[in-house]
Amino acid sequence: MSVFLILAHQFVGTAQAAWPDSSASRTAAIQILREDIGSGYPMLMDEERTQAYSSACNMKRKYFPICHFDEWVDQYGKTDLQKMAKSFDHPTEPLALVVTAWSLGFQNGVPSTQAANPQSAVKKLELACYDKSYAPGCSYLGDMYAAGVGVSKNGQKAFELYEEACEAQDIYGCAQQGLLYMAQQDYQSALSYLSQGCSAGFTQHCSAIGDIYNQGVGIAQDTNKAISYYQKGCSQNNADACYKLAELNKDEKSTAQNSFGIYSDLCMLGDLRSCFGVGMGHELGIGTPIDLDNAMVKYEESCDQDYAAACSKVGEFHLQDKVRVSDIDAGEKLVQKGCEGGDILGCVLFADILSEGSKNVAQDIDRAMDYYEQGCDNNFGNACFYLGKSFDQGKHVGQDHVKAIEYFEKGCENDNGESCRDLGERYLWGLYGVTQDVGRGLHFLAEGCKNEDNDSCKTLAKEFQTRVPRIESDSKELKSVIKSYQSDIDNLSLQLDTNL
Repeated sequence: MSVFLILAHQFVGTAQAAWPDSSASRTAAIQILREDIGSGYPMLMDEERTQAYSSACNMKRKYFPICHFDEWVDQYGKTDLQKMAKSFDHPTEPLALVVTAWSLGFQNGVPSTQAANPQSAVKKLELACYDKSYAPGCSYLGDMYAAGVGVSKNGQKAFELYEEACEAQDIYGCAQQGLLYMAQQDYQSALSYLSQGCSAGFTQHCSAIGDIYNQGVGIAQDTNKAISYYQKGCSQNNADACYKLAELNKDEKSTAQNSFGIYSDLCMLGDLRSCFGVGMGHELGIGTPIDLDNAMVKYEESCDQDYAAACSKVGEFHLQDKVRVSDIDAGEKLVQKGCEGGDILGCVLFADILSEGSKNVAQDIDRAMDYYEQGCDNNFGNACFYLGKSFDQGKHVGQDHVKAIEYFEKGCENDNGESCRDLGERYLWGLYGVTQDVGRGLHFLAEGCKNEDNDSCKTLAKEFQTRVPRIESDSKELKSVIKSYQSDIDNLSLQLDTNL
């Protein structure tokens, strides 16, 4: 009798409902597989990997396919899913069906239309769930229905499959119901189910709880709790949790270097988001010294694999002459590629081209305005500034100074110095129907200067020269504003000297 046939005989159930698996070794095997590759990327390596797989292989009634773990490694000593699937090649053994389905229908731990054969994956999982009553088979079939990959999207069907698996003691199926509740914006129910998964070691569910607290949806926003859940997931080798932890910590000087290290490690695993993060680190000096050449290398590597945001960045480098040999034509094509791939920065940069037209791109004002609106809606301050100027001047749209101010305010809130300067000058001198408010004007000019707008710095310097000496005769509000900047006057003077 074959190894797989022996294992199949250990499994008890009916074709109508999933049952708890009677094979302790197979249960241990899928637990290790989920820890290693279930959350997106192969996370176990070297001694940790050997110990994990050996623990299952050394069980009294071992699950033999797991013992070939040394045969399915990549060049880095991590698990290669496609190689692993060959060791699990069996037409009816339930875990073998699940592993084969992973190789056919999943990418980075989730169902994907870009996988090798999603329809075949569905058939494997149907066989595991319906014919073999294998609870994990039902759980992953639920994933396919929830995502609409290899089968028509059906949330109700996904919920039924997860519930079936949950009743058969597959905690993964229980926790996946939490993601469906998230989609329905029932966050209290979502937290209840996701907590089951997180407590059971399903780190993707810890990451999902972190998302709820980070975004403050259906519950009070709590960054510290979000970080706590991301840390829990990351400490147990969840790539997504590590990435989100790095994103939250990258802007803090004390944790920026750790974030850069996480990006670097995940990039080696093939996480293109993190390769992009490495590029941003080199470009902006986040956790590492500024190095535009290395930034360009990382952006190009990610763009070559069609990561839209990276293509936008490579295009930006060419258009803004941040590379040793810039190529405007290539830059235009790359920002367009980024935009078409869904990256908002690419769309804003492409809007700049469309608004004027170029040798290779015909002018298209309507399309440009649409992209600027998308950019402003997504907090790109320069896009808000363009829209503000358009309404201010009546260029391409009806003149509307009130609407212009709304766009300038949003632009300034999102660190666009020109928007801050425009507001500052309006309030300082009472322009375009705005009631003069010197204190507010100085505030916005200071914000513009902080955001590296030279003209804001020049105007602010002139105002300081004339107003600071007679501060006692100024209004109470103006004195308060000026004094608030006096406390940081040394740094501000340095910036003024640099920009003048």
